[in-house]
Amino acid sequence: MQYIDSTTRKPLLDFPITYSGTRVNIDADQYFDLDANGRIKTFTGYFDADTSAQRVIINYSFNSAGYLEKAAYSVPSAPSVVQYEVIYTWTNGNLTRVVSSAVGNLQKDQIDYEYDVTKTVKENVCLFPNFEIYYVQSAINYGKNSSNIPIKSTITTYNAAGTIEQTEVATFTNYVIDPQNYVKSFELKGKGTLFFTETRWVLSYHCY
Repeated sequence: MQYIDSTTRKPLLDFPITYSGTRVNIDADQYFDLDANGRIKTFTGYFDADTSAQRVIINYSFNSAGYLEKAAYSVPSAPSVVQYEVIYTWTNGNLTRVVSSAVGNLQKDQIDYEYDVTKTVKENVCLFPNFEIYYVQSAINYGKNSSNIPIKSTITTYNAAGTIEQTEVATFTNYVIDPQNYVKSFELKGKGTLFFTETRWVLSYHCY
């Protein structure tokens, strides 16, 4: 799996993904272990997939409906001590809030999503902020995705005192959805998202 710079046509990231039993190998140093349902259970690798970043162990938990509800981060030297968490809130089958923070710290990033509930889709981009999922989302089972199309996201940044420092908004527009209800493309504008903005996203699918 490669990420290509559209200007230079050169790879920015290259993940030679392989599958082995209950493991998905991202590269020589990073991998996911899978649970009995084939979903990601644990990630061992780097915080942002860059080998110069902090090495981490991430444990995932799912709710009874099959949606990811928490990612708990630790470091290899203290694997049982959770230092950072990402908490996911689901409402009526849609990811409506993600909160990322260091454990015991009021400083946090909160992302709130709004949806067009009149448009139900089978698949779309994954809106999780986790780098390890974002980069390889098409190659892993991260549980269920949202049922409807997002139309707005808002990132709110809180400082160490728990006070809002900044709020930014992004919009998802101009959707193209095929007759089978797969999202084929959309446009993303604004700063209230962790995805590339001011651009058109084009998606393709390989059905097994």
